[in-house]
Amino acid sequence: MSTPWPNVESTVAVITSVTVTNVLITLLVANPKRVAFKLSQEGIERVYVQFGPSASAALHTFYLDPGDYYESLVGEYNGEISAISVSDNFNDMKMTEEI
Repeated sequence: MSTPWPNVESTVAVITSVTVTNVLITLLVANPKRVAFKLSQEGIERVYVQFGPSASAALHTFYLDPGDYYESLVGEYNGEISAISVSDNFNDMKMTEEI
């Protein structure tokens, strides 16, 4: 019987925090050892997140409103993750990368 995800366990969790404004920012760099990740939006405005290097309000993978949280599936994505907001207000994002 096969399992839907590889039998992978993380041994390290790296927690970081960044401020997202209307200037494109990288939340997580590409990491082939990434098992999973979590994003927590602790700001005051919507943040657009892209699995890739060029997030925008028009081109994004998903968005996080204030208080929203995203948890990836194991093995879901290990490439670069970028984010941007449509205003210059400061939106704190907390990231946990499991490797």
